[in-house]
Amino acid sequence: MKLVMNKFVVALMIVFLIFRVFVAVKAQSGDAFIVSPIDINVEIGLIFISFICILLVMRRLKVGGVIYALTFFAYFGVDIYNQVMKVFTDSEFNLNIGMNFISSIFGIIMGILALMNIASYNVKVEKDVKTEWFYDNNGLDREKDKRDDNNNYRIM
Repeated sequence: MKLVMNKFVVALMIVFLIFRVFVAVKAQSGDAFIVSPIDINVEIGLIFISFICILLVMRRLKVGGVIYALTFFAYFGVDIYNQVMKVFTDSEFNLNIGMNFISSIFGIIMGILALMNIASYNVKVEKDVKTEWFYDNNGLDREKDKRDDNNNYRIM
């Protein structure tokens, strides 16, 4: 069950990465979209860091989950604070503020899920059974090398 949860969390991370790429492309092109990034340069850096961290989480390396969570906490935590302060100081709540707030909450949840996923020590990377027979067969290689050549090749 933990392996299924690992794949589910990685799939959610990939979907959120695609969503953030879409948000960054829309913001860079100047098109209006319901969610806007805080800073487009930081957003692009976050996308690349997220991609590398997703690969590390897939390999079950703890540093990937920790970096992913810390960057998301730092980026989306500031955005949540800014959105809440806009509501309290301006006494105004519109669709853009609400969607940015929901997107940032989901980013914080993704960081927490990445930490919880990596915190499980019992889940290890499984070997690929499709290639295991080829790379992990030292005994078979020795057996094939030790056998006698029973063919009678004749040279003219």
